[in-house]
Amino acid sequence: MNDALDRLGFPIEASESLYLKATTDDAAVREIIADRYCAAVSTAPLTEVGVYRRGNETWIVLAARAEQPAVENSAAIAARVLELVNAARAEARRCGRDKLASAAPLALSQPLTEAASRHASDMARTGSFDHRGSDNTTPSERVSSAGYRWRATGENIAAGQSSADAVVDAWLDSPGHCTNLMGPQFTEMGVAFALAPSRSPAIYWAQVFAAPQ
Repeated sequence: MNDALDRLGFPIEASESLYLKATTDDAAVREIIADRYCAAVSTAPLTEVGVYRRGNETWIVLAARAEQPAVENSAAIAARVLELVNAARAEARRCGRDKLASAAPLALSQPLTEAASRHASDMARTGSFDHRGSDNTTPSERVSSAGYRWRATGENIAAGQSSADAVVDAWLDSPGHCTNLMGPQFTEMGVAFALAPSRSPAIYWAQVFAAPQ
């Protein structure tokens, strides 16, 4: 069922499916649901329902959409990502098998944010999930195209996370992304997300790190 919802581009927060046979009477259906499926339909935060009937069989799908951040909140979300990243960098931590020292805080950079936005939008438009863009550009090339003269660059990407906290947690849980995030060679950061309502995942993130020349 979740695969079917994915193909429809439905971002799933929670879902349940019910199958009933040998009755099409509404009162009988309600009674069966109350008897057999009460816990399933009352404990999960379900908000939408779909029903399909064929002969004496009934399929019911209940689901709740995962919340996606509003585009107009992008500045606040970027500020929250920066806050979480700098809190992470303030302490030594393990990234996979490697123990990394704490690192100086980063500052937000508009050119790096533009580079991140370009790549997040490209992934959302094409449904790709790759550091190389659909135009074959690399992360460092996108940073240069944004007018940033760099001596070090790096990039993290993610897909599906619905909040700043969730995406930073995902990056910290991934050894390679965590190493980028903790990199002492970086002094600035840009971050952006792009929505893809007709795709699953329905949101793509890009985080770009750099240090100027």
